[in-house]
Amino acid sequence: MTVTGGRQCPTLTPPTYGALSPPGPHAYPNGVTFTCNPGYVRNGCAAAACQADGTWSNPVPTCKTGPCPPLTCPINGGLSTSTTSYQTVVTFICCKPGDQPNGSGNTTCQADGTWSNPVPTCTPRPCPTLTPPTSGALSPPGPHAYPNGVTFTCNPGYVRNGCAAAACQADGTWSNPVPTCKKP
Repeated sequence: MTVTGGRQCPTLTPPTYGALSPPGPHAYPNGVTFTCNPGYVRNGCAAAACQADGTWSNPVPTCKTGPCPPLTCPINGGLSTSTTSYQTVVTFICCKPGDQPNGSGNTTCQADGTWSNPVPTCTPRPCPTLTPPTSGALSPPGPHAYPNGVTFTCNPGYVRNGCAAAACQADGTWSNPVPTCKKP
């Protein structure tokens, strides 16, 4: 509520990327509060009062993008950018062939100055679980990840029809299908 009859203070311009409330005009002893838009951090006082001499008690603050803290690179990995400003999206990169982020593949700098996702670790890409051939076996049983492989055997009295081994590849697929075991 504005008090009438008091000394007027100069009109204030809201901070760039922010606002002041109430908008004015302002007279002694009223005051204003300053806010910054989402993703921006206030640099200066949150309020100012119109003083008896017609001056403001504090200058208008500035609103600057609120940076997020620097990210550390995943072990055996990297970041798509080192920028830490609001709404920046950072993609996590794994450098070793066959590795993938164990967690989210990216993160975004949020308005509160925090990252949306933590830095993941880079772990070997898993391959789908294999079912041993009927009347046979695979070794080792799994789970399997790049660059590990398996061997296929058939029970006594059965003959393998297909490859004896398969390797988990960097793209998460198997190099060979599971063979069949048949009676000769």
